[in-house]
Amino acid sequence: MQGGLGEGETVYGDTQEWDGTQWRLVSSEGPGVRNHHAMVYDKARGVMVLFGGQDRDITLQGDTWEWDGMSWRRAATSGPPARVHHAMVWDDVRQRVLLYGGSNGQRDLADFWEWDGSSWRPISAQGPGARAAHRVAFHGGVGKVYLYG
Repeated sequence: MQGGLGEGETVYGDTQEWDGTQWRLVSSEGPGVRNHHAMVYDKARGVMVLFGGQDRDITLQGDTWEWDGMSWRRAATSGPPARVHHAMVWDDVRQRVLLYGGSNGQRDLADFWEWDGSSWRPISAQGPGARAAHRVAFHGGVGKVYLYG
């Protein structure tokens, strides 16, 4: 878990891991204070991938970070436009992180992106339309991404 929004509008910038019994602080470095970002595990490369969100001043972020279990690394500063409330999923068939939609603070988005571990590229595909605060899941049995909300 990295960052987040807590009680009383407190925003966090630390990274914690759950060991099955309790949360443990593992880093105070990295992406910094942010919330409404998305993270997903890149199974092929063994890293967590984080994109977007907003900082303490509610400034939208458009950067990509990776956590290797020991430290954070800023992986990209270009790619999808800055956003919040987007959804990301690991596509086990294509071996890519996928990102869909979100909000740029003015409107909901309907764009679709893939991360290959070194760069983002837009995907041209007919999607379900603009949305934010939705969820996505990958179904390995049929090799498809499902979106809800």
